[in-house]
Amino acid sequence: MLNSYSHSSISSYRNCPQRFKFEKIEKPQVSKLITPQTLNGKFIHSVLEKLYKHGSDGVLISIEDAQAMFQSDWDKFNIKTITLVGDYLTIDDYIRLGREMLGRFYQKYQPFNQGTLLGTELKLNFRLENGAFKITTIIDRLTKREDGTIEICDYKTSKNLPKPTDAAFINQMGLYQLAVMDNYPQFENIELVQYFLRLDEVVRTKLNPEQLDLIKMEMRNQIVETIQSEKMDNFPARESPLCSYCNYQEICPAKKHRLKLASDEKSDKSKEEKAFELATEYIKQNQELGILKTKQESLKKDLVQLSKENDWSSIKGEDGNIKISVENKEKFITKTQDAGAFAELTFLARELNLTDYFKLDSQALMKEIYQKNLLDEEKIKKLNEFVVSEEKARVTVRMDKRIDDDSDR
Repeated sequence: MLNSYSHSSISSYRNCPQRFKFEKIEKPQVSKLITPQTLNGKFIHSVLEKLYKHGSDGVLISIEDAQAMFQSDWDKFNIKTITLVGDYLTIDDYIRLGREMLGRFYQKYQPFNQGTLLGTELKLNFRLENGAFKITTIIDRLTKREDGTIEICDYKTSKNLPKPTDAAFINQMGLYQLAVMDNYPQFENIELVQYFLRLDEVVRTKLNPEQLDLIKMEMRNQIVETIQSEKMDNFPARESPLCSYCNYQEICPAKKHRLKLASDEKSDKSKEEKAFELATEYIKQNQELGILKTKQESLKKDLVQLSKENDWSSIKGEDGNIKISVENKEKFITKTQDAGAFAELTFLARELNLTDYFKLDSQALMKEIYQKNLLDEEKIKKLNEFVVSEEKARVTVRMDKRIDDDSDR
């Protein structure tokens, strides 16, 4: 269990549990991937912080000095360590875009003294679930406008514009509001604002108490899910376009086999080739309509065994890729496994007044009550006696994309 949680850490878990495990739990020493998008955001945030701090004291930094600060941050950085990912822009293009973003924002909001500045890069903590979970937030800017409205501001340099109803916007900004309300209970009229500098757009919204309660509930459920994943050591890799920006590709179970095959140096060539051959054979068999189930299950067993021995969740074959998910799942003991223990569990469910699960729907009891930790510690302890661990392996074929010779280009 982590000491504290944030919007970014929970987003990391949603996007890829395996990456969350690397970042927050194991923390292996790997080379950090540095992109111009990340640096642009970091340097622009730094300049805006200075503009508003000075502006609140009646001092206006000139546009020339603001641009010079931005350029100075770039000049201090070794561009040889920067990786261009998934874009047609060069590093010089990103620097130009950053200067343009700053220029537009400067002309629109100078002299940067709108209202009373309450803080920049403001770190606020609060607790959920009766103090059980610590939430950490860092707010780009907190301002009290002349009409008394508290404005929670966040700067974005991406080219994706959300709607005020989008979950990502509401979850992030809602957590910021909860942090402000917990630390400054005198603030009542609060507006959430994200400034999109690249698009020259502003997204604003206000949340009602019901929405804030929902955010707290969802955050609590997400935290409990990460704790359950840690308990069962179940952090599947979830491949997506975000993989290109991940620091852990070389050690990721979904990438290791593919990268090893592509590498000129193989520490154990026979092992890599054996996995490749197994995956290739499995994929070919999967394509045939008359495939014999017993043969495929045998191949699956070998693939699963290799994936467990080598920490692979993806094995590359000749015509595609094998996704392998091996996880231990908790479930309550069934009548067929142990009739006597099942009878005791049924009696305990009645004793705990779990009327919705009286029949007994052990799967629903596990998913809706036990894993969400919705009972007190004493009741959970009693249920623990009837929990067993069961390993399940799932093997999925994903074919490589091909372009036909006569297709349009």
